[in-house]
Amino acid sequence: MQIDVRPMTKFAFFAATVAFVTAAAPGVAGEPTPIEWSQLPDKSAQEFEDPYRDLAPQQMSDLMSLVRLREQLETEGLTLDERGKIEARTAEFEAAMAADGIDVEWLLSQRWVVADRRRQAAVATNAALDGQYVEIAGFLIPAPPADSGEQTAYLLPDRGVCNHLPPPPPNQLVRLLMKEVPETGGSCVPAAVRGKLRAEETRHEVVVIDHSLPMWSGWMIETDDVRVVGHSVP
Repeated sequence: MQIDVRPMTKFAFFAATVAFVTAAAPGVAGEPTPIEWSQLPDKSAQEFEDPYRDLAPQQMSDLMSLVRLREQLETEGLTLDERGKIEARTAEFEAAMAADGIDVEWLLSQRWVVADRRRQAAVATNAALDGQYVEIAGFLIPAPPADSGEQTAYLLPDRGVCNHLPPPPPNQLVRLLMKEVPETGGSCVPAAVRGKLRAEETRHEVVVIDHSLPMWSGWMIETDDVRVVGHSVP
């Protein structure tokens, strides 16, 4: 028997290379890449200067009181006595914060800058995960069908919304599209989901147990592989 030792053609070499890479790469050969919730946000957007984080609780309370007092001073129709009392209280808060080395005017000038940075930190998604076939575990919240007729649900990192806490930030909230929602018996059911992860922003109102919540999501997964792994909140 003769053995063919001729060099591979370009096509044969390419086909062999693709076969090897396909067999070796996770997620390409049908196996999803397991991910954690901490991977979903854009890490570069989480690092920014936030002078408000450095304030002690009492200092933050004093700053908020000072802002309210200054707003009251802009109110029309104040009597001289009312204005005098408000100005005295304002001066007290300003002096207390100055004694702590806090530049109130600079701090207030930064509030919209910080607000914008915090918003970016909440919505910016990890571009490296966009379009990846993944598996992620969390807590399932059934939701009304989409306009297309597809069934929907949300996957969250914790059960907070079932304890009347606000939803997580958009880059920590995944909207699910599927042909049918698995039987859960309620909300906040532990579940594992497999599917293609897409960075896609959506906003919907969803009733969770006994109250309506704004679900602002930065991620989407179209899936038919949702496995319930626990019990719902009663």
